[in-house]
Amino acid sequence: MPFPFHRRSDFFKLNLYPVAFRKVDAQLWVDKYKNATGLSTREEYLDWCRRNRYPEMRLWMERGQPKLIVGIGTTFKNDFFDAFGSIGPVRQDRISDVNLMWSKTNGRNTRVAVIPFLSYTKGSLNSDRLLQAFGKRLSEIHDGC
Repeated sequence: MPFPFHRRSDFFKLNLYPVAFRKVDAQLWVDKYKNATGLSTREEYLDWCRRNRYPEMRLWMERGQPKLIVGIGTTFKNDFFDAFGSIGPVRQDRISDVNLMWSKTNGRNTRVAVIPFLSYTKGSLNSDRLLQAFGKRLSEIHDGC
C-alpha cells in the first residue's frame, strides 16, 4: 500500500481553510493574511471558503467516494458537516465524557465524523484508552457504509 496521503493511497488530508490558524481569534487576521488572500477580515475569508471551497470539496468527495471523512476539531464541527453536505441528524456518541459526532452525506455512502483535537485538556482525546475507543467507533461507522 502506498504511504498515507500519496496520490494512490487510501488516505487524503486537507484543511477546511487553507490558511491555518493556531488560534481562531479574528484579531489575529494580520496584514500577512490580508495581502495573501485579498480579503480584509478573517470572516470574509471564512465566507469565501464556504462559498467557493466547500462546493469543490464536495466534488472531490463525490469523485473519490470515501467511506469516512474525519474532521479534527470541534470548534468548526458545523463547517465540517456543511463542507461535505451532511444530511439528517448529526449523531453524537459519548465516549468517556468526550463527544464523537457523525452524519451521513447527501445521497452517498460517505459518513462525516468530527472528533476533538488530541491534547491534554478536558473534552479532548487525551489518553491511549480514548484514542483506541474513538478508533474502534470510527471503524464501526466506516464499516456501516
